[in-house]
Amino acid sequence: MRKLLLGMTALLISTGGLLAQNSDEQEYEGQQTLLGGGITSSGGYGGPMFQYGLFNGELALFTGGYGAWFANQKFSLGGGGFQLSSAIPVAEGDRLDNSSEMTYDMSYGGLYLGYTFASDKVIHPEITMFAGSGSVWQENTSGEDFGESSFALLQPGAQIDINVIQWMRVGVGANYRLAFGSSTPGLTDARIGGPSAYFTLKFGYFGY
Repeated sequence: MRKLLLGMTALLISTGGLLAQNSDEQEYEGQQTLLGGGITSSGGYGGPMFQYGLFNGELALFTGGYGAWFANQKFSLGGGGFQLSSAIPVAEGDRLDNSSEMTYDMSYGGLYLGYTFASDKVIHPEITMFAGSGSVWQENTSGEDFGESSFALLQPGAQIDINVIQWMRVGVGANYRLAFGSSTPGLTDARIGGPSAYFTLKFGYFGY
């Protein structure tokens, strides 16, 4: 599953730019949709995200990236994936391999949704949601995995974006990770989840 998540993330980031096709001069006619008057502009973006927040009661770094289609300078639809990059130790009583020091590892990914307000302004807000699944496990010093379990995930967030240049934006924000259904020894869903602050870069075409 970890390889699949990393592969999906790389694909989404690399195709973010390919989705960036200007359709400012096109108007789509037909049935009414969530987008109201239709899709009047279409772009795309991708980039890295660095999250720093709580995991098992300790501060931890999560690294990864995401990519999305950007419609009408408002709606984002895409996906992304993330990996725990900090070595969070497993308590001695919870270790599944008593011959070695052990740490926790985790990866997750899924659907990304976003709504951007006043995208044309230099500084503007965005609300976001990741919805997907992940895996968490214990790892010994030899790189062997123990006790892997899967979980469902929701991660709502909000951020402030800054338009640096026409094809690049910088964002800072906060989110909260909610996990459901894990069973790895030493962890609970509540300790897998928690608040994070994050920094992100977006590269692509934003419909202008």
